[in-house]
Amino acid sequence: MEEIYKRSFLFGFILVMGSLYFRSWSISLGVFAGIILAIVNLWLIQRAVGGLLAGERASIGWLYVFKLTALLALLFVLIGVLGLDAIALVTGFSVLFLVISTGGAKAMGQDDQDAADGIEVESDNG
Repeated sequence: MEEIYKRSFLFGFILVMGSLYFRSWSISLGVFAGIILAIVNLWLIQRAVGGLLAGERASIGWLYVFKLTALLALLFVLIGVLGLDAIALVTGFSVLFLVISTGGAKAMGQDDQDAADGIEVESDNG
């Protein structure tokens, strides 16, 4: 997962630098805010799944309700109050999906390979 976070920040930095071409603070700040929201959202999902696996089922539902409420409130403030560009916000938010679809499979495969290397497989060669 650490590799996904690193790639998200790197690709996000590239997108923010690219958004400076438009010379609009609402676009650049929208891309940046979308990236931060996506990374925080992934972190909260990771934490919730970890809690679910640890047996904390009661707190998981409330975490999702709080997360969704906070996300919608932040989107309202960022778009409605601060006037950030909605398309730029969605573009920044999509960084995480691009990173996971392009490099995440490789990182997950590496984790599987590392786990398999720790397990010795017996052969039927005699």
